[in-house]
Amino acid sequence: MRVAPSNYREPDRFGISPRGLAIEHARRKCEDVAMHFPNDIVVAADTVVDLDGGGFVKANIINV
Repeated sequence: MRVAPSNYREPDRFGISPRGLAIEHARRKCEDVAMHFPNDIVVAADTVVDLDGGGFVKANIINV
C-alpha cells in the first residue's frame, strides 16, 4: 500500500449538502490519483464539517 496525494483543489461550492460535498471531493480526488495509477485500486476520502445542515470549507492557513 502507498499514499499518493491528489492534485485536486477543492472549489467553494454552494447549494450542495455537506454529505454531497464530501462525496464529490472524494470522487474527484480518486479520479485524479487513479489517472497516475491505472492498474491499482485507489481509495479516497474527504471530510466536511456539518453544522445544522451547512458545510464548512477548509480554512486558509496564514503564516504571521
